[in-house]
Amino acid sequence: MKILFEPGSVEFNIYDESINYLYLNGVIDNCEGKCCVRVPLYYKALYDRFKPQINEEKNYMATIKDTIKPYIKADSSLDLNKLIERYTKYIKQRGAIMFKGKNYYEGVYQYNLDQFLSLYVEAAEGKVYPETQVNGGRIDLLINFNNKEYLIEVKSDITENEYEKAKKQLFEYITRNGLKEGWLLVYSSSIEDFEYIPEEKDGVKINVWFIKTNFESPSKI
Repeated sequence: MKILFEPGSVEFNIYDESINYLYLNGVIDNCEGKCCVRVPLYYKALYDRFKPQINEEKNYMATIKDTIKPYIKADSSLDLNKLIERYTKYIKQRGAIMFKGKNYYEGVYQYNLDQFLSLYVEAAEGKVYPETQVNGGRIDLLINFNNKEYLIEVKSDITENEYEKAKKQLFEYITRNGLKEGWLLVYSSSIEDFEYIPEEKDGVKINVWFIKTNFESPSKI
């Protein structure tokens, strides 16, 4: 569970019986001294097997009135900012239940976002891959939609220095992969409200979305 939902937190030690077993069976690998799930399809399968209990959240993520159509542009590309805006509406509705009083680690926020995006993207035969190897490193989420890639980094409760580092890292991923745009979602328990901040540098755009996680407890009435 720690390897899956807290990437980079478990040291790779071949003499550890559990780690050795997972490694020999091809489930995990050694990623610069840390345990990782290198194959995106394995990661997705493990997500489905060990997913957190989210109380039928799919019913709130996409209702009978929700389709992928409003989020596809005229050129058949994905309007990811518009889809993330829909995601923020879902969090505003469910945040008090999903996040209140829970010390979630970064991987669980990533899982929640993955589940939401997958509901829409896969309805149009696109794919969402977690922890995927790209030129220069590993990206938290990669969307492949109509033969175009979208890179998403996810962070939670980071400092200003970590925030600047995350933007720099994402910028490098975008440029090394020949893209012009990327997304950074920052989940924070210290912000007052959701916020969207676009930034551009050398013709590359970074879409930063701040996601509020600190909500009042839902009423019991």
